Amino acid sequence: MRCGNILMEFFIMQKKTLITVYLFAFLCIADAFAQDKDILIAQGVFNNCQSLYLCEWNSYVEPVWDEKLQSYKDYLAGSVYLGTDLEDETRYLIFKTNGMDIKPYGIQATHGLILQQGHSYQIVGTGRVEESATGAVSIGVMNSLDMTVFEIEQSFNGEFKSSVYNHCSKSEGGNLYINAGKLKPSEGESAGYFILQEIKIIENEISCNDVNHKDSIKIDDLEDGDDVTLTGGTWFAYDDNNTRDRQGNYSQSSFTNIDSLVLPATNGSEYMAGLEGIALDAGYYNGAPFVVLGLKMNKDSSGYDFSSCDVIAYDYIGAQHQFKVVMEGDYNGELTEDNNHYVMASKSVSWKTVSFSLGALAQEPNWGYTYRLDMTKIGKLLWDVRGRIPDYLYVDNVRCLKRSVVPVDSNDVKSSSSEVESSSNEHTTFIGASNGRLQISANYGTDVRVNVFDMLGNKVKSLRLTLAKDDNTIVLTDLARGKYIAKISGKNASGVVRINIR
Repeated sequence: MRCGNILMEFFIMQKKTLITVYLFAFLCIADAFAQDKDILIAQGVFNNCQSLYLCEWNSYVEPVWDEKLQSYKDYLAGSVYLGTDLEDETRYLIFKTNGMDIKPYGIQATHGLILQQGHSYQIVGTGRVEESATGAVSIGVMNSLDMTVFEIEQSFNGEFKSSVYNHCSKSEGGNLYINAGKLKPSEGESAGYFILQEIKIIENEISCNDVNHKDSIKIDDLEDGDDVTLTGGTWFAYDDNNTRDRQGNYSQSSFTNIDSLVLPATNGSEYMAGLEGIALDAGYYNGAPFVVLGLKMNKDSSGYDFSSCDVIAYDYIGAQHQFKVVMEGDYNGELTEDNNHYVMASKSVSWKTVSFSLGALAQEPNWGYTYRLDMTKIGKLLWDVRGRIPDYLYVDNVRCLKRSVVPVDSNDVKSSSSEVESSSNEHTTFIGASNGRLQISANYGTDVRVNVFDMLGNKVKSLRLTLAKDDNTIVLTDLARGKYIAKISGKNASGVVRINIR
């Protein structure tokens, strides 16, 4: 593998003065692909800044908008510069905030790169937010349209590593960015600091999976228009409203369609799930605000077996978000302290499909509990909104690729498997339900059990019967108006039917 030394230039804008500092970088070029090695696109070793060559970093501070004067004023809300540690003379890239109300991307350094189709990208490095500052720093990659494709946002304290982003769309230009616009000085401090010691991007060649693979298994396509998934779970949503930190500060995020998560679709299908009127508002809360759309895999609290699922895919339009998986037993953070495994998805103002390997999901470093992802016990899928614009996120066609097991439609109301016996000589088919009547087509004399559950999982009706003829009708109109799930089980007979009683 051939490698070359690349020296990189930083441009730092403080008011109208252009100050030049330098960055040493290490670039391993494309024949690394043949050896299946990591490729270091850019590695900052700030202690070796000596001269400039080829690559450049742009650092700037956005001015503050003065609503009264309706013009930009040249306030210095912060600065980005190269500093030296007085103890060991190590040089760092320093982000300083003076605490003014600035735009979210007000204090930022960027470095150009190319996002190549069929390549993966991961950011690793070392940095820390000093005690003089509070809030989060964002480190990520933007595409050519200035849309974030993946990002780490946290209060850094040591080594950090992003999840792996797989770029399967067409190749395009982009930027690696480090942004400290959300930092504020700690109480009693006139300025706050984030110190970046080292940063690099690891790039690998990957094989992009076809999201329309013939082995695609639906988790939910939402075509029935209800909030019950094809695996038997339900869609749900929540926000951070009134979440308090140790100082008593609380967030005030919200969304408007609390009672209608399943909506008429805008992508040519019948229905989609989503959030509308999203408002991310952290207030004075010491943490990132969030609004979350979720999908519970099973009706009960048990996990779902994803071990034979190579790739998860879904269609979406809307805000930047983290796609997360939550394991059984971790619904209240018992295993990970809510540091769930995730990948980042960029905002999109048109419908797009994303697909990624479950092995690409990773936890954020330096907080929570590190816990190995158990593919056999996936309890929930989450779409954690992290972008303010646009103020919506819609999701459709959630599916698993290359999965050999059958989707467990009956898992929404799990019961003992002893109720279902196998026999190659008998077969039972369930026609469906309409107008409060459950119709069953089965072999003569088949014994079945029918359990009916409401949408909260409560059993509201149970009966056993022997089918006396080929077509059987069970009347359920004695139930109150609403949505129900009927589980049928018996000798060589099992199935789930959704029922609407109007």
